[in-house]
Amino acid sequence: MSPDRSTDRWDFYSCEIEGNPHSTMVNLSLFVIAPMPKLNIFHCLQITLKHPSPEHGMTTN
Repeated sequence: MSPDRSTDRWDFYSCEIEGNPHSTMVNLSLFVIAPMPKLNIFHCLQITLKHPSPEHGMTTN
């Protein structure tokens, strides 16, 4: 998303929401240009895994 992709700084956060595992990826390099008035919509995708790990509910190898 940043003009020079070599400066992208992605980070991962995990937690539980309503008892289900949740993960979020965020590009921290965008803080230098935030807020971005034209980007004022938040999108959330829910993806159901076909075979989640019974141990933690996330992806498996």
